[in-house]
Amino acid sequence: EFARLLKSAAPADRAAYAGVATALGMLGTQRSLGLLTSLLSDERVAVRLSAVKARGRVRGQATGALIAALDDTHFTVYLEATHLLGQLGDPKAVPRLADKLANPGIGGLALQQKAAQALGSIGALGPNGASVTALMEATHAPHDVLVRASARALGQLKYGADASALTEAISALKRLASDHPAISVRLEAIRSLVAISSMQSAELGAFVRKALRSERDWQVRETLVRALGRLWGTSAATALTEIAEDVSEDLGVRVAAIQTVIELGVASELAWSVADTVWTQHADDPAWIAAKLRQLDGGEPTAAGQGRLLVTSWPGATDYAPVEALLQHLRRSDSVNHLWQRDGYWEKFEQQSERLGWLRLPDEMVLMLPAFQHFAEEVAREGVRDIVVMGMGGATQGIYTYLQAFGARPEGAAF
Repeated sequence: EFARLLKSAAPADRAAYAGVATALGMLGTQRSLGLLTSLLSDERVAVRLSAVKARGRVRGQATGALIAALDDTHFTVYLEATHLLGQLGDPKAVPRLADKLANPGIGGLALQQKAAQALGSIGALGPNGASVTALMEATHAPHDVLVRASARALGQLKYGADASALTEAISALKRLASDHPAISVRLEAIRSLVAISSMQSAELGAFVRKALRSERDWQVRETLVRALGRLWGTSAATALTEIAEDVSEDLGVRVAAIQTVIELGVASELAWSVADTVWTQHADDPAWIAAKLRQLDGGEPTAAGQGRLLVTSWPGATDYAPVEALLQHLRRSDSVNHLWQRDGYWEKFEQQSERLGWLRLPDEMVLMLPAFQHFAEEVAREGVRDIVVMGMGGATQGIYTYLQAFGARPEGAAF
């Protein structure tokens, strides 16, 4: 019956393909899985894509089929297969993923990025350290997005007793953290260095301290400050206190130093007439700490209330101008930069709701432009003339905006 449905479905009836493939996977019998696997070689792209997605849901039996799908000729199929292999976490996929990272073929940069992410998600080194070798090579790529994905993956691998692989990874990450021109890459490399250090490391801490002396970007300096606390532990208290008390230092970096000191439980070493309990109470409130620093430096007074919600009590606020007071508060606390980096308050917000991924879309989605163009041309070849977008408002308004901004080609589909 399923085979009959597939044969009778119209070329553009993707819903039918997806429904059949999902049902075959849910049945889970040898016969249904065999038919599902056979769909991976179907001439219709929509059928193959539906089969890959359905195969990915059959955990424990999907790795082989998904590895085979890496060689598909259509971007939607091999990118989905790569993503699902990372989710499955089966070390058997490491050799092929490492090969795709090194030799992506028609997949290009988009496939390389997906392969790096999948290797990191799996976490296994693979035969002869295949993951490390491929990721190390990718850190020399000319594309920042691939280097960043590779740096992140190196921090996710489980090195175990392989000291040689760990040493190589640390060497590559230190190079990226020190010398790479892209801020996003340096940030990722620092985070990965901390991640693969299973315990406090005096050597890596010394590297971070040295990097702090030469790094000029405030975002990277904040990350280095937090890394120093993680790698040196309470031994970093003196250095962090010096940074926090340095009035010439970037305000966000000083806030990070105070928060790190509080996390280490050595806030009493701060040479200020502020009770440790007060600092601890506001440890997660970078705006309050920034205001307190300004007060201690002899600058503007702090808000009368405690916490970020009482911003209308900021000096100069009136019953008629709360918005302006709020804007002043946001400028002083460098809130926009904290939002962009998703640190402090925004780090916990993102962990709970995962709603800030759009901040990276301009960097990440540009890789998909060739794939989107290919998809549009394929839809046109299939004869699709009318497209209906069903969303909650934002999705449909986006389509209208594109049409008004760029216009529609005469041969294009109608929305």
